[in-house]
Amino acid sequence: MARYLDTGTSDSSQSLGHWLDMNLVPSIQEFHAQFAYFTFSALKPYSEALRTAALADLPVHIVLGSNEKSLVAGDLRQALKIVEDAPNASVTVVAYSNAKFHPKTVQIVRSDGSSVAVVGSGNFTHRGLGWNVEAAIALDTVEGDSADVIKDVATAIDRWRLLTESGVFPVHTEADVTALLSAGIIGLAPPPQKSFVTPTTGANTQTGKVLGSRQRLWTPPALAATKVVPAVATAPTVAATVKTPRKRAIPPDTTPLVSILPPQRWYKFLKASDAQQNAGHKIAQLRLTKSVFAIDFRRFFRYDLFGALTWTLGKKTVHPYEYAEAAFDVRLAGRPMGVHILRLHYAPHQEQSQNNYTSVLYWDEALKQKLAVTSYVGYWVLIERDQQGAFSLSIQAAQP
Repeated sequence: MARYLDTGTSDSSQSLGHWLDMNLVPSIQEFHAQFAYFTFSALKPYSEALRTAALADLPVHIVLGSNEKSLVAGDLRQALKIVEDAPNASVTVVAYSNAKFHPKTVQIVRSDGSSVAVVGSGNFTHRGLGWNVEAAIALDTVEGDSADVIKDVATAIDRWRLLTESGVFPVHTEADVTALLSAGIIGLAPPPQKSFVTPTTGANTQTGKVLGSRQRLWTPPALAATKVVPAVATAPTVAATVKTPRKRAIPPDTTPLVSILPPQRWYKFLKASDAQQNAGHKIAQLRLTKSVFAIDFRRFFRYDLFGALTWTLGKKTVHPYEYAEAAFDVRLAGRPMGVHILRLHYAPHQEQSQNNYTSVLYWDEALKQKLAVTSYVGYWVLIERDQQGAFSLSIQAAQP
C-alpha cells in the first residue's frame, strides 16, 4: 500500500534520493518526471540508465520548471543530451510570468512491467534529494497500489509535451536552449539565494536567534563511491547497492547553495586568422593564448577560466582531447548580439613543448558570418566570467 516518506525523521531511507536509487536503475522501461527546480548534477548518476532507455525507443519524458529563470542553460543542455536523437523521449520547459510551475513527481515502469511513482515536496536538486526536510507519498503496484493511479502520474507529466499554449516550451535542439536564454526564460547562472543568516554566527539578523543545521542524509551514488570504496577495492555493482543500502553517517556538506567563483578576465589582440579575415582557409576559431597575461596558458583555460564547465572526452583519435560548451553574452563593437552557445576544445598534445596553444573557442555560424562581413582585425576580444560563473565576450576597439 501507499507509503509515507518524511526526512524529518533523519532516516536516509525516507529521502527521494534513496527512492531513486532503488527504482531508477538500468533496464527500466519508462521514466516520467516533472520538477519545479532542477540541477543536472543531481540527475547525473542516473543519466546513463535514462540515455540507454531513450535510445531503445522507450518513453523518457522530463518536464522542468524555470521559475524566475531558475533553470540554468548548462543544466538544460545536459538534460537535452539524454533525449537527443531519441524518438520517444523529450524535455519540456514550463515558465509563467504570474505563477510558478511547482510539481515534484516521478513515475517509473520497471523491467518486469511493475510500476512505481512518488509525489512529494522534494526537487531534483542535491538538497531536495537528501538534505532538506521533505515529505512524499510513494506508490508501488508490487505493494498493491493501483496501476491506474500510478499511470495517472505519467499521463499528467506527458500532457505538457503535447501542449502548444504560451509558457510551455519543447526543447529539441541547442538552438531552442539559446532561444530560451535570449528570451529570458532560463538563466546563465542560478539566481542568488535570499538569506537573513550571517555566515559567521548563523544568527538571524532580524531577530538575533540562532538557526539549527542538518546533516545530509543521502549522497549521490557517484559521490558515495569516491568517498567509501578504497582505490584497490572493486566497486559495488548496481544490484549490490540496491540490496544493501549504506547505513553510514554522512558528514555535513558545507558546499554553498550557489557556487561563488572568483571573477576572471582574459583578452587578446585580434589578428586576421582569429577575426576570420585571413586570405586562406578560415577555421572559425579563436586561439586562446597567453596574450599579455602571466598565466600557464597550457592549463589556464581548461582548468581555471572554464574549469567549472562540464568537459567531455572527445571521440577516440590518435591524440585525446576534451570539449565543453558555454553560453556567452556577446557584444560586437558595443552592440549587444544576444547569447551564443560556443564550443571550447582542449587538446594538450598540441603544445608539444613548443609553446603552442592548447585551447580554442569556436565561433558559431552566426558570429562567423558577422566576422566575415565586418573586419575586426586590430580590435580586442575580451572574455569575462562573473562570480556566478556566467560568461561574456566582447570585441571592442579599445584595449581592456
